[in-house]
Amino acid sequence: SYTPVPISFDLSASIPGMKFNGEVAKDDRDQVTRIQLKLRRADNVIVTSLGIQLMMLILALSMLAMVLYGTIQGKESALASLSISATLIFGLPALRDTQPGVPPLGAFSDYVSYLWAETIVAVSAIIAIWTWIHRHRAKDPEPISDSALPSETPGKSPGS
Repeated sequence: SYTPVPISFDLSASIPGMKFNGEVAKDDRDQVTRIQLKLRRADNVIVTSLGIQLMMLILALSMLAMVLYGTIQGKESALASLSISATLIFGLPALRDTQPGVPPLGAFSDYVSYLWAETIVAVSAIIAIWTWIHRHRAKDPEPISDSALPSETPGKSPGS
């Protein structure tokens, strides 16, 4: 014969940045049939992560606007945009890692913000590099050929 054994279930959890909700399902004889535990990030953690993701995208789009409007139109040096782009390429991963409880690279949030931001900054750096190359080549003087040099007559010193 089977004799029911009373079960006591007590769960307490305290992990910073996480919310726990749960319920115990019982049948008509008041026996526990299932325990459902819901775990989610706390609201302040979600808001902080969204803020950091938004900041990354705004920084990247601002960098692209700086390159497109300032550098290409010739209003500022291409090297300034290039240095800021290079800084952001290495700064965005550090900014991403400041999110509380950040998952490994490849989470859905990375596809929404971080990878787009890195791509935009990399494209901005490439545009700044090619703009600098184009301007640098345009400023180089044409090489002087031997026939363009003034000829010296024998026996006369230059300037006489």
